[in-house]
Amino acid sequence: MPFGSSVSRAGMLVMRWLVRLLLLLVLSVPVALAAVVMLALDDTPLVAAGVALTPAHIERAKRLLSHNDPRRMRPGVLHTLTISQEDLEVIGNYLIARYASGAARFALQEGAGTVRGTLALPSNPFGRYVNMEAELLQTQHLPQVARLRIGRLPVPALVANWWVKERFARLQASADFGAAADTVKHVRV
Repeated sequence: MPFGSSVSRAGMLVMRWLVRLLLLLVLSVPVALAAVVMLALDDTPLVAAGVALTPAHIERAKRLLSHNDPRRMRPGVLHTLTISQEDLEVIGNYLIARYASGAARFALQEGAGTVRGTLALPSNPFGRYVNMEAELLQTQHLPQVARLRIGRLPVPALVANWWVKERFARLQASADFGAAADTVKHVRV
């Protein structure tokens, strides 16, 4: 058997193997994305209803947000905001009601907090709700995500913290929210 024919056969086998691998990758990406979507969406809400927002709640949320607007704070002056779990729920649910359809619940413990939230989606074949549950731990600066689950999909804390850090950096670079993001130096629970 000539040497050249065995090399071309080996080359053909490698080429076939590479084509099959490429085909497998091309077909598996949409399947993996569909699986992620199906795991992330639910048919039932995790948080059925948020705080029942009365006109007094809405007024309190607006007053708290307005009074603590970082654009109105004097530079170089330390400002401390103390907020109760009830007020946090009122503000969170007020913002959700204003910008989306959903609800949130907050549970604060010494040095940690848990957030549960639900956003309603338009009608679709995968699920009507995006449910999220996160456990946050107090650090020297901003809280860190200890655990995050979106629907039935667990998100590794490393990925969640990287994503939060990236979003925060984008907020700092934003003309609209940069001042607000820059003013938050420490969160204590």
